Amino acid sequence: MKKILFLSFLIFITKISLSQDTIFKNNGDKIRAKVMEINTEEIKYKRFDFPDGPLYIENKAAVTMIKYANGNKDYFVKTEQPERTTRFAGTVNYAPPENSKIEILGGRYMYKANALNFYEVQDVLMKTKDKKIMGLSTLAKKQNNARFLPFGSIPSGIIGLLLFNVAEQKRSVYSGYSYSTAYVLSSAERTKYLTIAALCGVVAIACPITAGVLKHSSRLKTNEAVRLYNEKY
Repeated sequence: MKKILFLSFLIFITKISLSQDTIFKNNGDKIRAKVMEINTEEIKYKRFDFPDGPLYIENKAAVTMIKYANGNKDYFVKTEQPERTTRFAGTVNYAPPENSKIEILGGRYMYKANALNFYEVQDVLMKTKDKKIMGLSTLAKKQNNARFLPFGSIPSGIIGLLLFNVAEQKRSVYSGYSYSTAYVLSSAERTKYLTIAALCGVVAIACPITAGVLKHSSRLKTNEAVRLYNEKY
């Protein structure tokens, strides 16, 4: 049984090898092909592994020999003509159309085989002139500006610490019998400073949190605009 399978495989391979033409080029390359036409200057063929593909044209000056499937051979005399690269005959219609969809890849986007950042994909969305898509894109850009909010937490935190330090400062007071410590500011002033310091602390904490929430919302708005874009275009 194994011998039969092996012989069948050999017969199959032999038939494949015998059913193809082989073009031998001057530079040593070999092209497995189905030769369609030979004229005074050119050889027209289709690739053996892609018979339904385009028609290729090779300059005869670049070819040494063609070995046909039936065993016959054609030899070509090398001339002084410069070799030309292989080209297609006519327009190639089998290529798939360029993908105009926008693919979402985490924090980036792919559009026509190009990676786009946040602002580049917004430019593509705004060019649609679609009111709903443009509205989502505009809101996303506004929310994305919140990425600068964390920078506000630094001065707010510093101011809060300074005010807290001032409010907690004490001094030595002599009561006539002994020394004691008392706050430099009055009770009302100290309360005022501590209140402002607490507010600065809240702002310092809230800035990065708000920035994160708005940035996430901006990303969701952009993805929704991309989804609408892909549905319409």
